[in-house]
Amino acid sequence: MRGPAHLAYAESAPERDLTSVSTIELDDPRLADFAASMLPSEWEESGLHGDLACRYCTVSGDEVSAVAGYVVWEGWLAQIA
Repeated sequence: MRGPAHLAYAESAPERDLTSVSTIELDDPRLADFAASMLPSEWEESGLHGDLACRYCTVSGDEVSAVAGYVVWEGWLAQIA
């Protein structure tokens, strides 16, 4: 089993101007910078480096502030990463 899982609430986070949501490719340098901001074990657990159908990111200024993606199983079920 892996963990721990973390839960955060927007009310306690610093305010950020999230100006856009867009797709991001695995080879995008901004994703590499985002990955470098976390522990290697967190990056590994995130699944964002894997074979995902698509990755989405939010951007604050010039930095990626959040990333999510999904993989499709059996052609009808999406697992969020």
